[in-house]
Amino acid sequence: MHSMTEPITDAWHAELAAQPFEEVYRRLEETVSQLEQGELSLTDSERLYVQGMELAHRCQQLLTETELRITQVGEPDDGRSTASAPASSASDDCSVASRDNHVLRVGWFSTGRGEGSRGLLNFVCQAIADRRLDATIDFVFSNREPGEAAGSDEFFRLVQQYGIPLATLSSTRYRREHGGGGMNRHRAGFDRKAMRLLEPYQPDVCVLAGYMLIFGAEMCRRYPLLNLHGALPDGPTGTWQSVIWQLIESGATRTGAMIHLATEQVDRGPVLSHCSLPIIGREFDADWEAVTDSGIKELQAAEGEDNALFRRIREEGYRREPHLLLATLRAVADRRLQVRPGEALDGDGEPLAYMYRQGLPLTDEIEARSLPKRRD
Repeated sequence: MHSMTEPITDAWHAELAAQPFEEVYRRLEETVSQLEQGELSLTDSERLYVQGMELAHRCQQLLTETELRITQVGEPDDGRSTASAPASSASDDCSVASRDNHVLRVGWFSTGRGEGSRGLLNFVCQAIADRRLDATIDFVFSNREPGEAAGSDEFFRLVQQYGIPLATLSSTRYRREHGGGGMNRHRAGFDRKAMRLLEPYQPDVCVLAGYMLIFGAEMCRRYPLLNLHGALPDGPTGTWQSVIWQLIESGATRTGAMIHLATEQVDRGPVLSHCSLPIIGREFDADWEAVTDSGIKELQAAEGEDNALFRRIREEGYRREPHLLLATLRAVADRRLQVRPGEALDGDGEPLAYMYRQGLPLTDEIEARSLPKRRD
């Protein structure tokens, strides 16, 4: 019988590591129950809370290991093995369990921080369910773990609703357990551990959708990593917020979004596709006029992201980004595009940049076929 407030020692960790999921989960339930009773001293409550976090983390590790023990079910014509994933009760399952040998296999990386991450995943899963995209999502990987943040927990629930295998590895915990400091010093080790978790899967492409870490060289060589960046290929780099402020500061007349292959050089890998839109004209004139006599620092301090021009540029880009991602995945599924780690090729296997220096121009397709018409 465990003392609920015993100190966490190496022996405590060793015992925990040897226990099956059922026992760890039982201990976690007991811990939560005792905390909820509120009868402990402050010191014992703090100690019990730390124990609870350790138990929750171990439960997640065991669940992830179980999910990744996939069963080999056959050999496709190209010699690669296929696998079954955990069954799902979701009627619109877009996981590996529903695929055949000819669909595009997609891996999905996301920190899952907020509405944008959920929106992109939901958009693509709905396209798969509606047969607008011949693909399946083999796995979702996050650098957060359950219980780490409310936003990512909501994202994880969406993943589970779609029946997609979920693998998590907390970058925050990894840094803490390996001496602290910034992610730069831990990137290679973290990526290797993530790749070991994902070894059972063989995605054709991977999507970075709100993934808040930069990949190292090994990860970029392992997977073709499609990154959505909210700017044109020759446009600003950085976060979407930084991009918009740079557009305003330079008085830009156009912006857009692109899909490029992730490399160690941030936002500058080979471009697969792009779409563009004007940010001048009748809808924008009044907002541009309002910032004419203000410097960027002044605007950021006074209004920040509530500035009308900032919000309008973001809204117009945000409406198009999911459609650009979907159109690009369709181009890969249809073999109009071929992707390999670090390489963007056309349907004939030639470098895409020979014909399309800025990737496939998908503006017309998105505006005419995909983008819902706005009501004035």
